This record gives sequence, structure tokens and C-alpha cells, in this order.
Amino acid sequence: MTEFIRSTPPGFHYRPTVLSHGWCALPPFRCDDSGTLGRIQKLRSGDIIDFNVREGEIGLIISTEAAITQGQQVEINAVIARCLSFEQDLSTFYKLVDEHPGYQWITRIGAGRMLRSPTVWEDLAKTLLTTNTTWAMTTSMVSRLNTLGEAAADAS
Repeated sequence: MTEFIRSTPPGFHYRPTVLSHGWCALPPFRCDDSGTLGRIQKLRSGDIIDFNVREGEIGLIISTEAAITQGQQVEINAVIARCLSFEQDLSTFYKLVDEHPGYQWITRIGAGRMLRSPTVWEDLAKTLLTTNTTWAMTTSMVSRLNTLGEAAADAS
């Protein structure tokens, strides 16, 4: 098992990002009641890694059952940064919503970021599959679309 810490940008809030709009419930993501976000990810090396992300006291704790190299750890960190929208500066957004009564809760809980997929293809496919349909049908279609990811070696 490998476990490491990933720092987060200032003002980052984990739970509102992970739970922002439902992507966490669509494969190859998964999310449990504790807020742990899991994902199966094919790395540039061709290795398929199943990893979990959870909030820790000093950053995010990333864990995987696989023994991974330093280079794979760097690549997983980049995937996490993209998926959790680390590059977004929400300070202007927070200033705007704070000016409107009834919207200060957005700043208070740190909402505003959205969970994204590591690739534009995956985000586009999921967006298409959420259009003019029910959530139950979306989850069914995404589960059947095997081009969003590949099975880990231990997947049944």
C-alpha cells in the first residue's frame, strides 16, 4: 500500500468540490459516505491505478493498494489537481456572491469549484449523458460506456 499527502491551494474546500454536481457518483469515480473519492486511472506508462483521496488535517491523503513510483505519484497528483480544480482562483467570485443577500453561504462553505474529469473527453461524454434524461438513466449510460476508463487488475 502507498499513501502520501497532497497539499491544496489556499481557500480550498474538499467536500463541496467533490459533491458539487454528481460526477463523484459516475464511473470511473466513486464516492462513499465518509467523503472518500476513488478513481481508476490509466497512467502514461499504461499502468492502471485505483486510488482514493480523502481529506486530512494538513492536505489530502492519497492512498492506493499498488506500489507506485515517484513519477506515478507526481502524475496522480496532477490528475487530482485537475479533477479538484486547484488552479481556479475563486476570490473574485466570492466577492461577487457576498454582495448579494442570501448567497453568502457559498463563501462560508467554500462552494464554487466543480469536480472535473482528468480529460475533456470524459467531461464531454458525461455532460452529453446528463442532457434531457433522468439521473438514473445517466448513471446507467455512464456505467455502460467503457471508454471512460479501464478496469483495474483486481476488478471483477
